[in-house]
Amino acid sequence: MVLLLHKSLRLFKRFSTSATSSASDWKTQLTLFRSANEISSILLQRRDWKNTHLRYVKSKLPRATLTPPLFLQILRETRNSPKTALEFFDWAKTHLRFEPDLKSHCRVIEVAAEAGLLERAEALLIPLVETHSASVIVASMQRWFEGEGSLSISLSLALECFVSKGSYQNGLEVFSSMRRLRLSPSVSAYKSLLDSLVKEKQFGAALCLYCAMVRNGVVSDVFTYDLVAQVLCEYGKHKSVVKLMETGVESCKIYTNLVECYSRNGEFDAMFSVIHEMDDKNLELSFSSYGCVLDDVCRFGDAELIDKVLVLMVEKDDSIVECDEIIERLCEMGKTFASEMLFRRACDAGTVRDQTYGCMLKSLSRNGRRKEAVDVYRLICRKGVWLHDESCYTEFANALCIDYDHDDDTNSEEVLVDVINRGYVPCTHKLSEVLAAMCKKRRWNQTEKLLDSVMEMEVCFDSFSCGLLMERYCRTGKLEKAMVLHEKIKKMKGSLDVNAYNAVLDKLMMRQRSMVEEAVGVFEYMKEMSIVNSKSFAIMIHGLCRVKEMKRAMRYHDEMLKLGLKPDLASYKRLILVFK
Repeated sequence: MVLLLHKSLRLFKRFSTSATSSASDWKTQLTLFRSANEISSILLQRRDWKNTHLRYVKSKLPRATLTPPLFLQILRETRNSPKTALEFFDWAKTHLRFEPDLKSHCRVIEVAAEAGLLERAEALLIPLVETHSASVIVASMQRWFEGEGSLSISLSLALECFVSKGSYQNGLEVFSSMRRLRLSPSVSAYKSLLDSLVKEKQFGAALCLYCAMVRNGVVSDVFTYDLVAQVLCEYGKHKSVVKLMETGVESCKIYTNLVECYSRNGEFDAMFSVIHEMDDKNLELSFSSYGCVLDDVCRFGDAELIDKVLVLMVEKDDSIVECDEIIERLCEMGKTFASEMLFRRACDAGTVRDQTYGCMLKSLSRNGRRKEAVDVYRLICRKGVWLHDESCYTEFANALCIDYDHDDDTNSEEVLVDVINRGYVPCTHKLSEVLAAMCKKRRWNQTEKLLDSVMEMEVCFDSFSCGLLMERYCRTGKLEKAMVLHEKIKKMKGSLDVNAYNAVLDKLMMRQRSMVEEAVGVFEYMKEMSIVNSKSFAIMIHGLCRVKEMKRAMRYHDEMLKLGLKPDLASYKRLILVFK
């Protein structure tokens, strides 16, 4: 037996360290078959093969590596003993530096799935899910799996793996492929995908998936009904949820979804009726649900209902003792109508702590309620409130820039300048949009103020807005302001569009000798930043010739030709006439 083992491993070394010379070489195939057969025999006949035989041989063959063709042949011989086959797969990767290809990986997953070792199959699938798309995995399994049952199990596991990684799109792709192959996912795969779709707010797809579950005879449990009720409530179909509950399907989550659905629709009598029904069944709403209800009630502006909901909230949650705590928790949830109402009441009573002001400012800013956020900001400034969390100001500054193009409130511009002067600058992209919108509305004075504030902070941003302002200065003859803007841009190592710079050069050169040096300074900076064209050179050459700076003009002419910026023939002839 030992002689047989040594012989098989000599063959193993020969055929595992190099690729087969030709797929059609029958001698190589025969030797490969014999080698795989002998190694498989050792694996199946010797229970202690890892501790004695193959470890001994590994020390004799330190460079031995297992090739996919040889491994697949061994796997075929040992697949009736899946535990042994899987152990050899793990051992080969660790001790023989075996790097399985996609086909080998699929075949091993199939062996695990056939044996009912689902956890093992899932562990083998995870690396594939992380490195391959759903279409590649489905196509590979379809090509290399031999059994339909194992294919269905493995694709279901792949679906669950994709969903657990947060990729419901790939999960849907696997599901669609299974339907095309007339394979039904496992109940667990159905539920995982349904849960993922609901979490991602893909409610239409979730309903379609549930219909597919019903058609395929999948029996729903409480978890599934909770998800279905949530989807129905999102669509406002509370009557369908009530009918579902009349069949005996009940849970705290279904009641919660129904309460929030009635609340969103303003059906508060029905909502309180459901809450009382929950009390009778010892089911309790969470603070989050009460927060949703309170926000909806505040949105409708019914003072009596507001007090009624507040009483319920305090009764159900003994931990709530301070108004500030409720406001801050509501702000975290994004329930701005409820938090704003309580905040106004607390301000009137003079019981608001500094941290709560910051929470309100951030929450209103994040949820697009800019006007209300401005009111809170002014209140903070007026009362001299100090905010420990400075991100509140940055959030507010970003909110002031959103949809500015459709905003006619000039007060927002003043507030934005004030926030920037305090040291809180919105993101570059949003700030550039605001500046461009100001220029488009011809609010030049406001644009200058905002730009001055930003320049003082030495913030780099898109050059388009500065270019518009620069061209405005040139058209109106405010060249001194144009030069101030240029120096600020230069200090920040920024730049403008070449057309804006050319406009500056043209106006400076029209002043003849009074601003020639300024024009030369701008032009040299343009060259330094590689923002020149043939028109730039033409402006400088014409201008210098007018003031009799012929040597400098000729130097620029030669430089233009060297850079390959020679204008068209007609323009060039007009240009060289100035040297005569």
